[in-house]
Amino acid sequence: MSFNIKNSVFGLVAVLPLFASCGPSLAVDSSGSASGGATGGNFSRQTDYGVNLNIDFAGITDASAISPGEVLVIWADAMFIDEPSSSAGMRYIVFRGLTHQQPLQDSGIVGITDPGALTFTDNFSDLPPTDQLDNTTWYYSVVAIDSDEKISNNVEVSTARTPSEYAAGSMNFDDDVLPLFSSIANPTDPVENCLSCHSTGNAAGGMDLSTLEGILAGVGTPSNPDSFIIPFLGDDSFSQFVSRFTAGNLLDQNSAILNHLPYLAAPDGGTPVVSGDGLEDLRTPIRNWAFEGALPTPDSTPPVFEFADVNNAGLYYGEFTDFDTVRLYLPHATDPESIPVNGSIAGQIDYVVYAGTTSNTIDWDHPLLVKSLTVTEANQSFVRIDFDWVLSNDLVVIVRPMDAAGRSVDIDVTNYDSNDPTQLELFRLRMRNMSSQESEILISH
Repeated sequence: MSFNIKNSVFGLVAVLPLFASCGPSLAVDSSGSASGGATGGNFSRQTDYGVNLNIDFAGITDASAISPGEVLVIWADAMFIDEPSSSAGMRYIVFRGLTHQQPLQDSGIVGITDPGALTFTDNFSDLPPTDQLDNTTWYYSVVAIDSDEKISNNVEVSTARTPSEYAAGSMNFDDDVLPLFSSIANPTDPVENCLSCHSTGNAAGGMDLSTLEGILAGVGTPSNPDSFIIPFLGDDSFSQFVSRFTAGNLLDQNSAILNHLPYLAAPDGGTPVVSGDGLEDLRTPIRNWAFEGALPTPDSTPPVFEFADVNNAGLYYGEFTDFDTVRLYLPHATDPESIPVNGSIAGQIDYVVYAGTTSNTIDWDHPLLVKSLTVTEANQSFVRIDFDWVLSNDLVVIVRPMDAAGRSVDIDVTNYDSNDPTQLELFRLRMRNMSSQESEILISH
């Protein structure tokens, strides 16, 4: 078994003025070039450039997204056959498209580098600012061009998937949660609200709803909480709230349900109902706040893998553990501002796993799996992920950490209908909280 890792190296190169033309085939020139398509499977390059067969160039090495609106393209030196020193004078043309064929046409040109450059950062400056750049698979190709404006004869294509533009969480405790408990009034005595009985110094049943610390401690203590809020589990949190709000029975004068009975009255004053308007007003805010981690303020940055941290050395790799099972080893991603007040990182970050037989076959609209850590796994020094793979003996895996800022979006990202525009948009919204990092793990039997 073997593995390799491809990490992005950021870089910028100067781009000369763009020019574009389109022709049906490779041109014949006096240097020995052949007309027609270049080698490379069933694809051919459509160009008006002459081709110099004496240029030795392997083509594009890699294309990696480094942000929602940037892709880093990498290649190795080109040179004239038997003239290694000629590499210093070689320039390169970078092509981009939305299909495999588009970067093999002159109309796909996005830039020409200075001599000797081996990277190009595509920032899509040639496209209208209204174009959607993120959450998109882009195809790239590179050719070498000599001083006579003749190009190398290659049609290699690589892809890069730009992540969705990051969107911070939506829930702020002071603005979106705390006011709820003063706005739900007692229908039989409008002067009273939740905080009349559940505030600091007057916490009925030990439940203080007037502070963040009080809500997260619940009827326990900050060091040993017992709250209805379960960070990162929105539906469970609201279910816990309703359960505690209506606990006990009407024959017990100290029961929660008896003391909360006025708040459960139907709007028309009829028979009390468990799910009255007051409770329903709390459902969505409590659910969404808990889903986002029950943070004081919205999480404003995506998580990242700290590859440069010496404690993570040797992590981020994978191997076959048997003929159809792949095991990944990853460092914990970091996102300090999204750690909840209780300090546990369990459930804080999801690890979204994409895989394909090659880089160009990864289905970015359908992650292979999404891993969320249990309490035990969160306390380990690394993340381990297992999954089945029977499609090939070799595969390429990319793992992107994703925080909880968009977890309230109601969609199963591994099991949805991508042909349904509504579901595809929900998928896009959920993916808006992924890291922009793209590092490939190459795994072989």
